[in-house]
Amino acid sequence: MRSPVVRDPVPHGTELLERAGDLDLIHAAVEAALAGEGSLLVLDGPPGIGKTRLLDAARRRSGERDLRVLVARGGRLERNFSYGVVRQLLERAVVGSDAPASVLLTGPAVHAGRALGLEAAPEQRATEDQAFAVRHGLYWLAANLAAAGPLLIVVDDVQWCDGPSLRFLAYLARRLEGLPVLVAVTARTGDPETDEQLLAELVDDPAARRISPPPLSVAATTHLLALAFEDPVEHAFATACQTATGGNPFLVHELRAALQADDVRPVAANAGRVAEHRRALADPAPRADLRCRGRCRAGRRGPWSGDRGRARRRTGRARGAGRRSRRRRPRPRRRPGPRAPGPLHPPDPA
Repeated sequence: MRSPVVRDPVPHGTELLERAGDLDLIHAAVEAALAGEGSLLVLDGPPGIGKTRLLDAARRRSGERDLRVLVARGGRLERNFSYGVVRQLLERAVVGSDAPASVLLTGPAVHAGRALGLEAAPEQRATEDQAFAVRHGLYWLAANLAAAGPLLIVVDDVQWCDGPSLRFLAYLARRLEGLPVLVAVTARTGDPETDEQLLAELVDDPAARRISPPPLSVAATTHLLALAFEDPVEHAFATACQTATGGNPFLVHELRAALQADDVRPVAANAGRVAEHRRALADPAPRADLRCRGRCRAGRRGPWSGDRGRARRRTGRARGAGRRSRRRRPRPRRRPGPRAPGPLHPPDPA
């Protein structure tokens, strides 16, 4: 049983362009794991550059070579869940294994059960010695799994990995020599939420093989554009697209979709129109922004777009302000009138 793998935003039907050298390094690392020599692969770069696509290529190659693949993914919302990534990697491998858990969790590996929820956690906070024993137990659990056959351990978005899992990966990476285990991780550069010091313990390991996919060239951008446009893509138009996207494959696909929705032909005369999308490409969520632009320019305008939409918004704000002003207007206080004088003493009973 395997954990789900994160999917790259770039369509998988598209071939990997200008990544032959990176694929050669991945294939060499897989062959080394088969020969009993473990290693660490670090694929880093900005979002959309194709790191996950290369990670999927490593998975496919490992499947072809009969390596067992364990997959996990870091996430912003699970960073405070201790050993969350470790559980993605190893919990199913232990619980769903043909061998009983007692066989895999023998010797020093017995301490790994605490991280996997198979052993009751202490009520008090674990000391540094206890945390080290758990990391060491997880290392021996990986070694026991690798004894049945070579392993590929894949962690996507490792920059969002929880602290204990990240420390385990760094601990394992320093002990891969002579172990048939390939560890491959992707790291997004420039993320403000990353614990750089802790992440550096893993990705800056001297023995790590770092793969940083470069931006696509104008020729590769032309090839991607030609897959969608019926007309031949002219050089000036492709150059404008490559400049606007910085050669990022994901942004090239998004820009291409927006240009198609706007019925922009890939000719040199339309190179200037590509610059209109630069602001949208710089947005943190370029997918929704560009598609919204494409729908509006294609004539499918919503009720709140254009001059009519601005007039409606102004009218709505004016009405809301009128309601608020009426709501806040203080009501006049009623003063009590003079009272008729009453008797000083109650009347005597008859």
